[in-house]
Amino acid sequence: MCLIYIWKEMKKMYVPPLHALIIIFLLVLLKDVGCQYTINVPERVEVQKGLCVHIPCNFTVPQDIILFPKAIGIWFRDTERVAAAGGKSRLALTGNVSAGDCSILIREAKVRDTGKYKFRLEGPTKNTYTNIQPDIMVTGSWKVSQKPYISPARRMVAGEEVTLSCTAPDWCAGTAPSFTWKGTISTNNTRNGALLHPYTATYMSNITFTPSRQDHNTSLVCTVTHGQVLANTNIILDVEYPPSMNITIPGYEGVLTQENKQVAVREGDSLDIRCAVTSNPTANITWSREDGIILNTAMDTGLSLALQNISLHDDTTYRCLAWNSHGSTDGSITISVESFPKQPQQDQSIIFTLFVVPPLLIVLLLISAFIIIIKKRRKQLLHNMKNPTKSMNTSDCEAHRTYEEIPQGTGSPANQTELEKPSKVEHLLEDEALIYINYGEDLQYASINFSNLKPNYSTEKEEVEYSVIQRNRE
Repeated sequence: MCLIYIWKEMKKMYVPPLHALIIIFLLVLLKDVGCQYTINVPERVEVQKGLCVHIPCNFTVPQDIILFPKAIGIWFRDTERVAAAGGKSRLALTGNVSAGDCSILIREAKVRDTGKYKFRLEGPTKNTYTNIQPDIMVTGSWKVSQKPYISPARRMVAGEEVTLSCTAPDWCAGTAPSFTWKGTISTNNTRNGALLHPYTATYMSNITFTPSRQDHNTSLVCTVTHGQVLANTNIILDVEYPPSMNITIPGYEGVLTQENKQVAVREGDSLDIRCAVTSNPTANITWSREDGIILNTAMDTGLSLALQNISLHDDTTYRCLAWNSHGSTDGSITISVESFPKQPQQDQSIIFTLFVVPPLLIVLLLISAFIIIIKKRRKQLLHNMKNPTKSMNTSDCEAHRTYEEIPQGTGSPANQTELEKPSKVEHLLEDEALIYINYGEDLQYASINFSNLKPNYSTEKEEVEYSVIQRNRE
């Protein structure tokens, strides 16, 4: 029908038939949209359960078709008719169908509203638009794009008033949602507002407050409630403020106070002075002496000053300075060095002479005496060992043996100790051999005299054995 309409129009304009055919042929090749039914609508729509959504839509018909005011538009979900123009149900066609507007409004979305939708044109002209069938999804949770948001996202300065807005996603015009603010800041100064659209409205809540340094890095929460639907969002406050500091020395916590900033130390001691700084943005920190000499500097949250092996030169005041773009602060501490006189070298020598030398001399004398006694004793023993038969008769055939080797039957005093043995000589006769026994203090010996024995005329050769037995007692 579209091509016939074009042919008639070209005849009215006296277009040569050949030219008209060429134009129609080109239109067919190019698939001119003016000769087709088209629809423009989002292919996918998500809406939070309980909320509403307005879906914009428009459609076209071939140019040879006229949309009369009585044209009817109907929306179907699958095969179920769900919305029409002028309807008062939750789903309603809000657009002017005769003008090619097929927009649809869904109020208080329910899970059963999920599905594929298609638009159908009724009346003198009938057509079902199937080239685009919007897929509507009703979810139980908020999409990020549908959540409320807080603006502007900006840095704040402590002590300066600021206003933030919490904006809810577009709502159907009608009952406004409620807003709740929660955080460390004061939430008393709030004001709600709305921007109205043809079928929806944008609701918002403004809060005005003055942040402090204590509000830095704290959370500010905005909650939006509409019926049973609840959503919230939050931001972390970024509050800028000038630096503040605290100077401490480990081990001197009870000494340093707000009133007293002086510490007394002794020569040779060591200190670690810490300057802790809180600020936003990060501060520059410097340690310096009272005479202006800069000792240490850094851009950090704290800076330590280490004093090792303190001397009288370190007796002065030390200053910690911190600053950023919003201000500066400083603190100082005074180190008082106490000097102790050293003991003279002469006193140390006297102490050494009185308390160390005498005990050493006594120990050396005792060791020397012990060595001398041992040497004398050993010399006497060696002398006795070298002259064991000095008091014996050399004309006799003597056999020497120690006292311990004499049998008990010979009359030796076995029941006496060595120190109790008397120094004497006993004469015993055994088998007509005279036996001499001497009990000395250091050396015991015995001798046997064979001079009284009778001659033995036996033809057998006899061997005479004798031995000298002596014992060296050490």
